[in-house]
Amino acid sequence: TRVVKATTYGPGPCQRIIPGVAPRMIRWQGPGPYVVAFTTRVGGVSEGPYASLNLGAREDDPDRIAANRVIACDELGLDAGRLAVNRQRHSPSVHRAEPGQDDRPGDGLWSDRPGQPMLVLTADCVPVAVGTSAGSPCLAVLHAGWRGLSEGIVAAGGRVRFTEAEFNVPGDPNGFALSRLGDEVHVSSGD
Repeated sequence: TRVVKATTYGPGPCQRIIPGVAPRMIRWQGPGPYVVAFTTRVGGVSEGPYASLNLGAREDDPDRIAANRVIACDELGLDAGRLAVNRQRHSPSVHRAEPGQDDRPGDGLWSDRPGQPMLVLTADCVPVAVGTSAGSPCLAVLHAGWRGLSEGIVAAGGRVRFTEAEFNVPGDPNGFALSRLGDEVHVSSGD
């Protein structure tokens, strides 16, 4: 499972991938005062088919999931008790992250609160982080599957608090260039 784990403020140096060594997290230092990291399955406590750093809440032991989330938050210097987590629905739904919120249906979270950790699970879909680079800090993290992309999840994530100058995705009226996606997306979107 690929995961976007982010907070609206904090340090976060870039991390290089070392060939042959599986990292626990891949950190991205984008514009703005954000910590954005993509986790791997390395370094957690889950066992069997969910080994090791499983952050999803489906069929794994809930205590192991909670412990894995604490491990991930601790590595990033975030408060696991404030962690907001979505439950993917393959939709364009983006919600404001609330401290401690768990399993709210939707495919994106956003926050302008300093230190608000957010977790978006993506599995085989695409994790997307959208943040302001000027003005008041605001960050959106998105689960972008083909259905969500065709329904405008990226544009929905950009519209939550960003101005046109801060966020602009060229393409269709939903804000995403559908011509870059496969035929199944064109069919599902009515194009």
